[in-house]
Amino acid sequence: MKNKTGLTLIEVLIALVIISVAFTAILLSSSKNIRDTKYLEDKMGASWVATDVINQIQAGIINLPETSTINSTSDILNQSWFWKAGMQTTPVPNIRKIIISVALSEEGQPLLSWVSYVYKEPKK
Repeated sequence: MKNKTGLTLIEVLIALVIISVAFTAILLSSSKNIRDTKYLEDKMGASWVATDVINQIQAGIINLPETSTINSTSDILNQSWFWKAGMQTTPVPNIRKIIISVALSEEGQPLLSWVSYVYKEPKK
């Protein structure tokens, strides 16, 4: 009898199935990683916008009326961010509550909503 060397067709097909399953798992993992990275980048940019708007309100650069909201945009990370800021009264007479929502589009779902507080001088 001859001594045969090499792989049979079944062995080659099984090896191809194993390799294709491994590559599929790698592709799915990479795809999820890319989506998660984009989401985190968007959240970070939105938090920068919210922090910037809150700081400007607290410093008096943005005058936020107590009875209405302001809608505006900010450009950070080569992207336009749409934000909405509103002010509400609190049980403490001179403290006001600031609510900021930041989204990627004007009609879009907010990526984040933050709350901060500001001291308002009493009117004389």
